[in-house]
Amino acid sequence: MSPVDNPFQSPTELAAESDAAAAQKALRDACRIAPLVAPFSFVVLILLAAGVAVAAGRTINPAGLLLLPLLAMTIGLLASYASWSLIGLPLALALQRRQSLTGGTIHAAAFLCSIMAACLLAIPIMISSQGPQSLLLIPFLAAMIAPPALLSATCFWWLVRRKGGLS
Repeated sequence: MSPVDNPFQSPTELAAESDAAAAQKALRDACRIAPLVAPFSFVVLILLAAGVAVAAGRTINPAGLLLLPLLAMTIGLLASYASWSLIGLPLALALQRRQSLTGGTIHAAAFLCSIMAACLLAIPIMISSQGPQSLLLIPFLAAMIAPPALLSATCFWWLVRRKGGLS
């Protein structure tokens, strides 16, 4: 709303409205880009591991080296955007509404969500194996899920901070 539309609106109210609109735009832009980071980082790690294996003299199946990154991108992008839209975006909006969207809260939420995802992924395996050693699966899955989640959270935090959307 411009001052012409409402002559009684103070300049500070206009500035607050424009700051809120900029923060919302920064949040939307970051939510479009940040979920791409986790699957891409996983593919880079796959390719680096393959390079190290080849340098160590191991043989690698070329079809597997082509198929694994494609599967990782397909499943990873779907899972990443689904988790961002179901968990990350509502949480970010709630934190922004409470003026609590900071780097610490973003990274803490990403870490806690990765531990929750590890527990949820481990449940069917634990039920099928019914052994006490299956409890070791939770920290293993958390160690595999947390780094890409934290990297994606760092990207989100950097994009929102850069565009002025953090409190």
